[in-house]
Amino acid sequence: MCQAHIAIPNHSSSMVACMEAIIFYILLIDAISANLMVRFGSEWYVHNFRTISRWFPPAEGWALYYLALVLWVGSLLYRTGKLF
Repeated sequence: MCQAHIAIPNHSSSMVACMEAIIFYILLIDAISANLMVRFGSEWYVHNFRTISRWFPPAEGWALYYLALVLWVGSLLYRTGKLF
């Protein structure tokens, strides 16, 4: 089971969330949104985030690589039983 737990205040003690799973789901949402932005909104991104887009240009290869790494970490967490 989960080694690192976060107790949620003002709730019963049975509501304990696994920190690894929460971080994984946040990264999964970020990786999916990065891929959607690269595919469908790169012009919007470059126009609205000019300074950031100079340092981090929208690139399909890096976005797919990021998504693949996040999915791989998710598969490792699933195998250990830490995802719910």
